[in-house]
Amino acid sequence: MKVHTRELLFASFNQDYSCLATGTRTGFRIFNCDPFGRSLARNDGGIGIIEMLFCTSLIALVGAGEQPTHSPRRLQILNTKKQSVIYELPLPSAVVAVHLNRRRLAVVLESSIRLYDIANMNLLYTIELNYNPNMVTAMSSSSDLCYLAYPTYVPPGAGTGSAADASGAASTSASGTSGGGGGSSSSKLGDITLFDATALHPVTIVSAHKAPVAAMAFSSSGRYLATASAKGTLVRVFGVPDGAPLFQFRRGTYPARIFSLAFHPDESLLAVSSATETVHVFHLARPAVGGGSAGAGAAASTSSALTQYDLVTASGGMSDADSFGSSSAYSPPPPGTSAMGAADASPFLSSLVGTAAGAVSSLWSKRAAIQAYLPEAFVKSVLDPARDLVRARLPAATAAIGERSVVGFAGHHLFVVTADGTMHVFAMDLEGALAGKQDADESVLVRQHRLLDDAGAAGS
Repeated sequence: MKVHTRELLFASFNQDYSCLATGTRTGFRIFNCDPFGRSLARNDGGIGIIEMLFCTSLIALVGAGEQPTHSPRRLQILNTKKQSVIYELPLPSAVVAVHLNRRRLAVVLESSIRLYDIANMNLLYTIELNYNPNMVTAMSSSSDLCYLAYPTYVPPGAGTGSAADASGAASTSASGTSGGGGGSSSSKLGDITLFDATALHPVTIVSAHKAPVAAMAFSSSGRYLATASAKGTLVRVFGVPDGAPLFQFRRGTYPARIFSLAFHPDESLLAVSSATETVHVFHLARPAVGGGSAGAGAAASTSSALTQYDLVTASGGMSDADSFGSSSAYSPPPPGTSAMGAADASPFLSSLVGTAAGAVSSLWSKRAAIQAYLPEAFVKSVLDPARDLVRARLPAATAAIGERSVVGFAGHHLFVVTADGTMHVFAMDLEGALAGKQDADESVLVRQHRLLDDAGAAGS
């Protein structure tokens, strides 16, 4: 979370939400989340970005630009145990985001991403991006499923999505630079590229939204990617690395800017904060397979069913509220293949999912008819986006409502850090909400912590 108008300039949780790091106009602070307490503080210059590597002693710092020694064009890797900078990386332009896991470090600039081997800080790859000052990127914290997500590069003069790219592949030079980050002439706003940060190549383009992407987040295992668009009414979850659509949730009816997405460590919940006073928590319900417990196999089964009946390869006419993501591995569909991916689809289904914009945009009106032809999981996720399981309402007196916020989890507790430097802790009655218990969907504010107080102690 980047803030530009307050004493608190930046706030981020580490990969498992056990710690919170904040950058201020005077330095940075690190807190333990549960139990809450300040573990480290330094006041030697403004910090505009701070990211932790789990609970290790390594942190990445980018200056706020208010002192010459803290330039926003310089990345520092600090060893907190030794209290010394172990690596310093000058960059050609301002850093807008930093992502790291135990294998890779991604430095996001305004128009490119530089990928480094975190063990020796060797530059491995550079991905060219469209101008991206809002740092809409994400990287998995998993070392096994190590993927990077970013808005697909749209070549100048393209972006309408009307023409298919003949080659269908990102051009990569011998120097390890992608000249377009996996984009093509068919790329459009709302597309997301999934990039394998281990093998160093793009794997999938996901048609996530019609509007530009405003927020993204990976789950802890790297198996799921959540996205929200600038419209902010719908939140979608895709499988990784195939980009298959899995879940669709409705945040609200009216547009709102999405600030933060966060998966619960067990990947059963997804929290969404926005420019409203309400933080929504959605349940990633997985259908059981063969009577067993819900898990990865169930999610894969649902993913397969959704992909088989993918409707979004049809172009034009759909609003962001009606479309659901499709993915492509850089190859156009064979000639004569319908949007379902089956050339012998029935005439009725072809009329619904063909490339005609009018047929696609009328899906809602044909809902009753298509239920007989499409899997129930698809109908529910596309035509009936799920509402939140529980929600948390920030106190009316919170001065930062409408400003940036960041969310995290600890068991049945939800953390919400607001731009005024307050960490709000809510208790969630998940069992009661799942059972339909009255008022269980409203989380209870149990603690507040002031992050800018010198003592770093709990508030009311």
